[in-house]
Amino acid sequence: RAVYSIPDQEREFGHNLLEGDVMPVVVYFQNGGDKEVVINPESITLVSQDGIVLEPLSVPHLMELSEKSMWQSAGWALAFGIIGAAVSAHNVSETNERMEADFTNRLLKSKSLAKGRHTEGTLFYQLPESVKNLTGWQVQAVVNQKAADQLLTLKRDLHGELVRKRPEQQASTE
Repeated sequence: RAVYSIPDQEREFGHNLLEGDVMPVVVYFQNGGDKEVVINPESITLVSQDGIVLEPLSVPHLMELSEKSMWQSAGWALAFGIIGAAVSAHNVSETNERMEADFTNRLLKSKSLAKGRHTEGTLFYQLPESVKNLTGWQVQAVVNQKAADQLLTLKRDLHGELVRKRPEQQASTE
């Protein structure tokens, strides 16, 4: 499930990640087969109908993109002078540490799934700024069926219009 609306991102992550061109995708796997499968998050990509392939972001890269969008939101704090800036810098540092821990905890982890077992987690992707709609995009996951040593490709279509900024923010930047 792609988390592409501003209200959903603010509710689930505390701010709009799309301002930094980041889209979270919540991934759920249930092994309905009779053989153990291995899930590797690095093998789960977003693929466009034009052949663009996006790999999941690492936490350090995700933090870099998220901090940029957070600094845009928190820039007002610098207007309060040196004392305000020092307090603001301390608060931003604490916020960044909490965000990094939250992102790390949410990430889909590599895992072997026995028959009937399930797992879920979130992966984060940096979307090109030109992407306005998810129609024509897919989540593609390559999983390893251990006993048969066979790779299986699972595909799921994505849909939805991306709104990267609230209408009032768009008006002020135009």
